Amino acid sequence: MDGVIFIKGEIGVDYTLSNALVDLEKNKTSAVLKIYIDSPGGDYNEGKKIYELFRDSGKIIITENSGMVASMAVNLFLLGSQRFYDASKGQFLIHNPWGEVQGDADFMSEYSKELKKAEKDLINLYVQRTGSLPEVITGLMQIDQPLTSEQVETLGFAKLINNEFKAVAKLNLEQMTEKEVNDKINATSEGIFAKIKAFLKKSGIVKALVLTTADGVNLDFGDALNDPSEVIVGSQATADGAPAEGDYLMPDGVTLVFVAGAVTEIRPKEAGNEELEALKAENASLKEQLTEAKALVVDVKNDLVSFKAQITSDIKGLKNESIHEENDIVRKPFKNK
Repeated sequence: MDGVIFIKGEIGVDYTLSNALVDLEKNKTSAVLKIYIDSPGGDYNEGKKIYELFRDSGKIIITENSGMVASMAVNLFLLGSQRFYDASKGQFLIHNPWGEVQGDADFMSEYSKELKKAEKDLINLYVQRTGSLPEVITGLMQIDQPLTSEQVETLGFAKLINNEFKAVAKLNLEQMTEKEVNDKINATSEGIFAKIKAFLKKSGIVKALVLTTADGVNLDFGDALNDPSEVIVGSQATADGAPAEGDYLMPDGVTLVFVAGAVTEIRPKEAGNEELEALKAENASLKEQLTEAKALVVDVKNDLVSFKAQITSDIKGLKNESIHEENDIVRKPFKNK
């Protein structure tokens, strides 16, 4: 059974490293941890220790917001290899680290260096986990405003979810043509089915098609395909999280060729030694039959030539006999009665 952990409140106050250790112990037999977060952030150092604890636990982590995700809580949210965000539950905010300190100039200078280092570490983490450009992350952290749902998804922080179905308009059926009504109904149906499909995928009822190659590489075709027979030229897949590239030999001997994550060629299984020997034997037999057929054709041609010669000879003989008969008639005396 999957483990469940709730991180709620200020990090370092409401949720501490001690809480994280206890939660990890409670879920020690679970291979998967689902972490739900509702936190405005908190202590940077405490949050970093919690992050490293869960990161090094060896468990598969899925994160989802149960409220707002801000500041240091974003780091913990990024623990998930799968991350889901519902904007209706709370805001999503990234910003530069800050603090309230007192001290002399030397202390303030040293503290400034520590803040800069923490800021750089945050940027590196965000870039590494989302794939966004450092310049974009830096700019948004400086702006210090909640991200929109589109920004959260586009920047790679999370996939969006929303379980609410809201009516945003009413159809005036009297003023719409039949085609317009059907188009509206179809569009609404597609949206509902898309939400149902997303829910089924999230719940594990619909699973992604993953094929393992002959040398153990997992080709993930996502949930667009349901059966290996559906793989065709143009199908998209990743290999160990990156777009598949190159040739992949499958256990049945078929080779899938990928370029930039797309199938460009499906090579059939190459014939084995036994099959090659069988093909060679069949080829030799066909050659022998062809030789015999050619010899038969030659014999038939020879017989035809002989037959023509015999016919010609017989015709000449008949002609000669006819001539002799005519001469005999000429040589006989004419009798007048």
